[in-house]
Amino acid sequence: MALGNLVVDVTVPIKGPADLKLWLHANELHGTIPPTLSACRSLYDLGLTFNQLNGSIPPQLSLLTRLKFLYLGANNLTGSIPSELGALSQLQSLSISTNQLSGSIPPELGMLTHLQILSLWGNQLSGKIPKSLGNCSNLTMLYLSDNKLSGVVPMELDSLCSPQQLRRLLLQHNKLSGEIPVSLAGCEKLELNDLSYNKLGGSIPPYVVASLKHLVFYLNFSSNSLQGSLPLEISKISMAQAIDTSGNRLTGAIPDSLGDCTELEHLNLSHNAFEGPIPDSLSKLQNLQEMDLSSNSLSGSIPMSLQRLKTLQYMNVSFNNLSGEISEGGLFPNGSVITLFMRNPDLCGPKNLLIASMPKAGPRKTRTAQENSLINSEFDESNLLGVGNFGSVYKGILRDGKIVAIKALNLQNEEAHKSFNTECKVLGRIRHRNLIKIISAFSYPGFKGLVLQFASNGSLEKHLHPDRGDQEFNELGLSDCLNIAVDVAHGMEYLHHDCPLQIVHCDLKPSNVLLDANMTALVTDFGISRLTSTPNSIDSFSATTFALKGSIGYIAPEYGLRGMFLQREMFIVMEF
Repeated sequence: MALGNLVVDVTVPIKGPADLKLWLHANELHGTIPPTLSACRSLYDLGLTFNQLNGSIPPQLSLLTRLKFLYLGANNLTGSIPSELGALSQLQSLSISTNQLSGSIPPELGMLTHLQILSLWGNQLSGKIPKSLGNCSNLTMLYLSDNKLSGVVPMELDSLCSPQQLRRLLLQHNKLSGEIPVSLAGCEKLELNDLSYNKLGGSIPPYVVASLKHLVFYLNFSSNSLQGSLPLEISKISMAQAIDTSGNRLTGAIPDSLGDCTELEHLNLSHNAFEGPIPDSLSKLQNLQEMDLSSNSLSGSIPMSLQRLKTLQYMNVSFNNLSGEISEGGLFPNGSVITLFMRNPDLCGPKNLLIASMPKAGPRKTRTAQENSLINSEFDESNLLGVGNFGSVYKGILRDGKIVAIKALNLQNEEAHKSFNTECKVLGRIRHRNLIKIISAFSYPGFKGLVLQFASNGSLEKHLHPDRGDQEFNELGLSDCLNIAVDVAHGMEYLHHDCPLQIVHCDLKPSNVLLDANMTALVTDFGISRLTSTPNSIDSFSATTFALKGSIGYIAPEYGLRGMFLQREMFIVMEF
């Protein structure tokens, strides 16, 4: 095992204090974990995370009987989890997340009665969750997400709830079936509960929801097959920062009691079958930043009381049956909220309001953006800023004099519809100084477009390879190149790790990096992006089923050669 040129020799027992800590996190360790580590009998804390270790986990580690903390995450370990680890009777924290481990979770881990944290997420573990884990009565955090676990969530986990110790339960992105276990009703100290992206069915048990009084982070039941109504008891989760039940088969009305969840910052009820009006009580959610009610069967008018939501940044009520008229200034007159209204046939507004809805009357047969007076732009070459695979970008002027970029989709290209929907979904969720900002979107029969932030210094491509005789694009210096690269890196870091949905851009190249008046870099063009809930849940898929995404010359070599979608998007060298 080597750290650069330093060889860590553990073939001889290390003599030292009674309790020995060995931390080698975040180095360049490679090779296998030497079984001879078991000779270090004084070890109580072993940390090898964020290295390049491969091979299997040595069963001999079970001889480290004083071990309380074992951290092996973020490596390239393969094989199965040794059942012998169940002999580490003093172990309090076991983390082997984000490796390539396979096989089942050993039932012997249930013998770790002092265990407080079990983190196995981000592997390829299969089989059922062992019932024996219910014996780990001191467990506070159970992370099993992003694996291939199947079967039902065992009822035996109720013993984890009996002493009310369990605080975080993450089982998302597996293949779990059955119903939400009623045993969760005893988990009164649960702060975070994520069962999303599984195959769970049945209804949401009201008594389980009512018990989650201390849930302060988020409740995520999205992307399952849950049916029935959203329980009135949802009001008991009054301290939660986020609730997501999207992508299910929930019916009935959105309960008024949801307005009692006054700490909510993110609410997503989209892609269900909710009916009836949008509750006026949602105006009580004074901390709300994002609200997605799209793709339901909601009817009635949009409550004007939602204007009271001073912290709201994004609202999507598209693809419903809403009706009524939006006032001239829009639902939020100050223009601070991105609001999407697409595909609500009976929702209308005055001609000087740009809304992403389908009006009753068809568009004028003209190549201008003057279907309403909010934007003044002729779609001709004099205002053309650029041409892409799915449409063209033109310069436009808002009624208040602000210059914007209008991306008009080429609807003769079948992929343009999908690109438009993807960009709306992505741009409506991201907020970062190095990512392009959306101002509005519109969808008329035969015409779709996006109104975007205008970048006066054009694309990075134009600066790197200016056309002959083009004087407006200056040669970039080393300092400029470095600043641009850092800007892009910050934007990509946000997409991968910090925004509500982790996003893979899939087409990062100089022409998709714009420069504003201050030469700040803005990543744009999210039409072929991939969205997922966690970085490690990005699926690998075959190029024989899915066409390669991205531009020739900028597709990662591993993607093209192996036909596999990379788990981590590569940062490209932009020809500096």
